[in-house]
Amino acid sequence: MTKINPYDLPEEGRPVCITLTNIKWAASPALTLPGKMAIQVNSGLPNEEMVARAMDIASSATGFCIIDCDVEPVDHDSVEPESLSDTLDYVGEIF
Repeated sequence: MTKINPYDLPEEGRPVCITLTNIKWAASPALTLPGKMAIQVNSGLPNEEMVARAMDIASSATGFCIIDCDVEPVDHDSVEPESLSDTLDYVGEIF
C-alpha cells in the first residue's frame, strides 16, 4: 500500500466561490431579486468559464437571466476542500 499526501493531488475538483455583485436582472422592477450572490463552481475551469458558469447557476436559481453584473476577484482559497486526513490510503499502481 502506498501513502499519498492529499496536498500533492491536483486541485481540479476543488470548488471556488465566485461573487456576483450589482446584478441587473431581466425581470420586472416590481420583483425583488438579490443584488449580490456567491456561487460555488469547479476550479478546474478557466476564470472566464467559471464566471459564466456562476452566472448560469444564479440565473437557474432565480428563473431570470442576468443582464449585467460585476464580479469580485476570484479567491481560489475561499472554499475549504472537503475534510481530508493527512494521508489517503491507495491500493494500486502509481504512474
